Amino acid sequence: FRSHCLCTHDHSGHSRNCTARNRIGACLFLILPGELVVLIGDTGVGKTAIMQNLCLQTDLPILYLSLEVHQNLLFRRFIQIAHGMTKEDVHQYYQNNENKLSNAISHIKVVTTPPDFDSIEKIIKDTNAKIVVVDVVDGINTPGIVDETAKTAYLGNGLKVLAQTKDIIIFAVHHISKQSAVAGRLGVHSGKGSSSIEQKADKVLVVEGLREMPNRTIRSEKARDENQFKVTGMLNPKTFIFTPN
Repeated sequence: FRSHCLCTHDHSGHSRNCTARNRIGACLFLILPGELVVLIGDTGVGKTAIMQNLCLQTDLPILYLSLEVHQNLLFRRFIQIAHGMTKEDVHQYYQNNENKLSNAISHIKVVTTPPDFDSIEKIIKDTNAKIVVVDVVDGINTPGIVDETAKTAYLGNGLKVLAQTKDIIIFAVHHISKQSAVAGRLGVHSGKGSSSIEQKADKVLVVEGLREMPNRTIRSEKARDENQFKVTGMLNPKTFIFTPN
């Protein structure tokens, strides 16, 4: 993913589908295979919608672990973002037409059953995923680990190792703590449970904005060996498309 559009790069450094669906622009750093990227933000700010916008800016195989949002809702919103449609547009289309709209998201495999962490590696192999989205981290089962802080630490280390050993990009969507929600300003220590995942991450992206307003800011709170960046724009509540200013 690189400047003026978020685009996935292969090992040669060549961009993949860099100009298509250029809706989140002005990102000034590169995300490469082997990296763990954490996305944090308050409840209702649109973390999943932002993540879906990102997924539609590459044609690489994506495994999307949707562990909070139902598969039907996630699918409909992917269609909305890909085609600039409202919920009503999508429903009307499928009442009168064959399913051709899903061609735009054929590179995305959605799994909604919460997996054990040890089973994620097999799912990645079966789907040949080059990008994995975990939405949200809390939804992964960790048998034998009950303490929230210990679970966060375990998942942070495990996801980082998985990204490196499989040479893939992993995006981890992480809730923030109640204290951080009240304080307002988010940072690398704002994650729910502990900041273990953010500490292990190569990059931490923060989504900010008022739930009742469409204005959103996406900024990097942590970016190893890269420049910090900040993108402001509008998240359309009817189509879920994020358009940068």
